[in-house]
Amino acid sequence: MSDVVRILQYEEGLLKDLLSLLEFQHKAIIKNDIETMETIVDKLIEKGKEIEKAENERKNLLDGKSIRKASFSNNQLDQRIRNVKKIVSELNVQKKTNDLLLRQGTNFNKKVIDILSQNRSSVVYGNNGKLAK
Repeated sequence: MSDVVRILQYEEGLLKDLLSLLEFQHKAIIKNDIETMETIVDKLIEKGKEIEKAENERKNLLDGKSIRKASFSNNQLDQRIRNVKKIVSELNVQKKTNDLLLRQGTNFNKKVIDILSQNRSSVVYGNNGKLAK
C-alpha cells in the first residue's frame, strides 16, 4: 500500500504542476501572447504523458482492484485520493475557463474577418430610382 500512496503523492505533484501550467496559459490567453501559449501546449502534452505513466504504474500495483476499496483500509491513502480529486476538479474548472476564453477569441476574430471581407461595392441609384451596377 505504501507504493500506491507514494505514486498518488507523485501524481498529486504532477497534477499541481498541470494546474499551474493551465493558470499560466490563462494569463497568456488574456495577454494574447501566442508564443507563450504554443510553448505551454508542448509542456501540457509532456505533463499529460507523465501523469499517464504514473496512472498506469498505480493500476499495475493495484492489480485491477478498485482504489476505492483499497482506501477504506488506509487513512493516508484515502487522504491522498481526496487531494487528487480536489485538484482534478480545480483542473476541470481552469480548463473550461481557458477553453471558453479561446472560443470567445476565435469567435471575435471570425466576426472581424467577416466584417472586413464584406462586399465593399458602393450602392448607387440610377436615373429611374433603381440600383445601378
